[in-house]
Amino acid sequence: MLAKSNSNFPGFIFIVVLLAAISRLLPHPPNFAPITGMTLFAAATLDKKYWVFIIPMLSLFISDLFLNNIVYKSWYPEYYDSFVWMSSDFIFTLSAMVIIGFLGIFILKKFSFSKLILTSLLSSGIFFLISNIGVWLSPFSLYSNDSYGLMTCLAAGLPFLQWTILGDLVYSGLLVGGYVYFQQRSSSMAKLSA
Repeated sequence: MLAKSNSNFPGFIFIVVLLAAISRLLPHPPNFAPITGMTLFAAATLDKKYWVFIIPMLSLFISDLFLNNIVYKSWYPEYYDSFVWMSSDFIFTLSAMVIIGFLGIFILKKFSFSKLILTSLLSSGIFFLISNIGVWLSPFSLYSNDSYGLMTCLAAGLPFLQWTILGDLVYSGLLVGGYVYFQQRSSSMAKLSA
């Protein structure tokens, strides 16, 4: 059984999710990101459901501020010529996170690692669809504004899907698996000292 945090402000969970979000700043393959993992971690560990949405979204926003205004600004100065609070695709990432959060709350209500794997794989598909629709609708899109353009955009995104799936499985496994491990370890230590 996975014990959930029901405190008014789950500081430990926030720090773990924020560290996962900051890991986006490290070199990584495209789409190998903690977004799904940190959302599912919040869904699996937090009793108060509003935190499932607030903590990952706030962490994503903080890491995006740094990425947009330091990293991407140096790479793409033509798109990031002033301070960027939110990139054009941020709303699509948030939309995917909300759906993934609800999916995690529903499926991970009674936790098991097989449910975590299933939820992670479903989340990869959701993120793939929503983020590619965001690329297709972007004002900087290279794709025509019709069904052919959408299908072309989805097809162009397929090579990145493998990294999305792998990143989602790794981050979900590390975050939730680590939490379960330390929870069981502290429980067995408490029994030994009793």
